[in-house]
Formats: sequence, structure tokens, C-alpha cells
Amino acid sequence: MAVVTQRPSHIRYTKARHDRPPQQTNSHKRALLVPPLFRVSLFGGLCLTMLILINLIPVPNPLAGISLVLLTLAASFVICLAIGSLAALLSGDCVNCTRKGGEVAWMAGFWAGIIAAIIAMLLAANGLLLVDFGQSLVNLRTPEQLELLSSIISIHSLAFAGRVSGVLLYGLIGSLMSALVSAVGGMVCFKLI
Repeated sequence: MAVVTQRPSHIRYTKARHDRPPQQTNSHKRALLVPPLFRVSLFGGLCLTMLILINLIPVPNPLAGISLVLLTLAASFVICLAIGSLAALLSGDCVNCTRKGGEVAWMAGFWAGIIAAIIAMLLAANGLLLVDFGQSLVNLRTPEQLELLSSIISIHSLAFAGRVSGVLLYGLIGSLMSALVSAVGGMVCFKLI
């Protein structure tokens, strides 16, 4: 009869299945991302709206107007990078690689751009933004077309529709640009951490 013994160094102790911490599922990880992304998107959208309002300041000469536009473009680039970095930082354990950091930052940047676009649409609806764009849309029509349109819709409504549609197009393109720059910020932030 042979007896097989194990040396004490080879004995393994394993935890019981019920003692292990539960594994987080993907849906649970996504649910943990929502509050930080919402806060970052809201903060970024308000910052981008402030830049839109700064561009409404009347300037005395064209050179100052060009420098104001260039300054706000640079500031919006920095804000979008900050949105992406904050989104990657606040997402915690849910971001474990550069690609995930970029995805999280992309979502935050896109929603920040959408928030800024909605506020800009409200400003355009009240006649504070793109006033000349709506009026130029009316001026493009011939007097015969304006008479025909005035029987269907008022001239002020046409200018209103032009302003709001212009801001809608501007907002969609701005949201995509904000998302791309924010994604770069999220990936760079994850690399630096």
C-alpha cells in the first residue's frame, strides 16, 4: 500500500464561491458612469454657452472682432480638452484603457455640445443670435416670392425659422467637433495618469 502525501507548500486554500466579491456587469459599469458624465456634460455645456455669449459682445473695429473670435475658438478648444479629461478622470474604474477613456470623453463632449446648441437655439429664437442670418434669408427672396410666402407664413416667421435652423446646423457640427476634441482629451488624460 502506497501513501501519497503533499508537502505543506503545495496546499492551496481557495475561497468559497459565496465569499468572492460579485463581478460587475457591463450594464452596472455603464450605470456608474452616468452621474459623472452628466455633471461634466452640464458643466462643459455651460462653459461653451458662456463663450457663445462672449461672442455677442459688440466690438468697435473689425480687428478686435477677429481677435475675439480667435480667442473664443482657442478657449473652446481648451474647454473641450478639459471636458474630455474630466470625463476620463471622474469615470474611475470604468475606464481601464485609452480607448475606453476616449469613448467616455466622446460622450461627455457630444452632450456638452448638445446642451450648448439647445441654449443657442433658445437665444436665436428670442432674436439674440444670428439675427443677420435670418434677415439675409428673407432678403434672398424676390418680392413675388415674399408675397406668396406672406400668404402662407409671415416674414418674421421665415426669419425665425432661418435663425433656428442655422443654429441647429451650427449646433450639430459644433457637437461633433466638441466630441472629437474631448475624445482626444480623454485619451491623453488616460495616458498621463
